[in-house]
Amino acid sequence: MRVAVTFIVAAVVCIAAVPLTAEPIVVNPSFEDDGVNTTTPTGWTAIRRWAPEAVPPAEEDIGWGGAQVYDGGFWDNGITSDGDYVLILEPGAWGPDYIRNPIWIEQEIAGFAIGETYTVGFSYNARTGLENSPTLTVYMDGVQQFQDVGFNNVDPKGVQLTDFYTGSFDYTATAASHTLRFEALADGPSPPDNMDEGVFFDDVTIVPEPGTFVLLAALGLCALAWWKRRR
Repeated sequence: MRVAVTFIVAAVVCIAAVPLTAEPIVVNPSFEDDGVNTTTPTGWTAIRRWAPEAVPPAEEDIGWGGAQVYDGGFWDNGITSDGDYVLILEPGAWGPDYIRNPIWIEQEIAGFAIGETYTVGFSYNARTGLENSPTLTVYMDGVQQFQDVGFNNVDPKGVQLTDFYTGSFDYTATAASHTLRFEALADGPSPPDNMDEGVFFDDVTIVPEPGTFVLLAALGLCALAWWKRRR
């Protein structure tokens, strides 16, 4: 019994000596902090490109109608795994032909450990529309990491039975903070009677890759050292 207790204590000490990977903190990851009808939710910045013919294309901060938090009603299909609200990005229309322009929401996220690899996860869905099959592109520090082109709503309008799509990618940190961006773009021109299209987002996560094997290896070495010392 005494030997077993000694071994457990040695193992705990060894585990404590193994540094844990930093876990970045996403502010308001499921858009629950502010309540329904919030424009540009806490922790995030929303941008739309409103003049694509400009060089470079003009951009501006946006408020109502571009990025907004909703429950029920406007969130018209599918279910999400986290909380009561979702964010919708509605790509704006510009010019006499109602050409769609991208809109994005982003956050600078701190807490990364340089050289460590993380899995970035999120859920998303398309709002029902006459011809809504948008494109979702995800960037880290301006570099594309994920894209889904032309996806459809998971349920018919008014039906909330099917889980949102899930997306993820692995990212190796090169700095202590990185900017995560979600960009939505509709698939074509939108006449005035078909403006309510867009992409729903929810449940943004960033977690370090499991360190199980590193931990087990460290524990094994500690146990071996303890056994040799006992001999």
